[in-house]
Amino acid sequence: MKIKALHVENCLSLRDVRIPFRPLTVLVGSNASGKSNVLGALYLLRGLMISENRLTKSDLSEHFWAGDNVNTDCLRLHMESEDESSGKSSAIQYKIALQTKDPHFSSEDLRIGDSAIISLKEGVGEISDSASLQGWIDDFGIGSAIFDSQLILDSSSEN
Repeated sequence: MKIKALHVENCLSLRDVRIPFRPLTVLVGSNASGKSNVLGALYLLRGLMISENRLTKSDLSEHFWAGDNVNTDCLRLHMESEDESSGKSSAIQYKIALQTKDPHFSSEDLRIGDSAIISLKEGVGEISDSASLQGWIDDFGIGSAIFDSQLILDSSSEN
C-alpha cells in the first residue's frame, strides 16, 4: 500500500494540516514543529484498524489538539491510499468527538472506503465484525504499510 495523502485536524500540534505523499517524502522542520505528530497520526490510524481492542478515552485524549484553543473536542484523521499492485485507491477516515462534561465519547466514526467499521453516537450504533475488515486489511497490507512508507524525519533546520 502506498499512502497518497494525509489530512489531520486537531491532533496535538497539528490544527489543520494536509500532507501529500510522494514516492519519497521528507519532513523537515525545527524541533517541536510537528514532524513526529504526523507519524503519530499514522500510527493511531494503523492501531485503530488492526487492534483487537478499542482505544479508551484516555488513550485517545492524549492525541487531541494541544494548542491555544484547548476546548477542541473533535479529532479527525483522513488518509488516502493506493494498492500499488492493482492501482485501487481507497480512503480511511476516523473522526471522534469527546463529551467535555461527561467521561464518555460523544461520537466515533471509522470508515474505510465506503464501509463503516465503527459508527457510534451517544452510545448507540454499530461496530463491524473483524471478518469484514480483514479482507480490506489483506488487500491493502495495512499492517505493514505504516512501517513501509518512505518517510524521513529531519529535525535539523538551516537558516
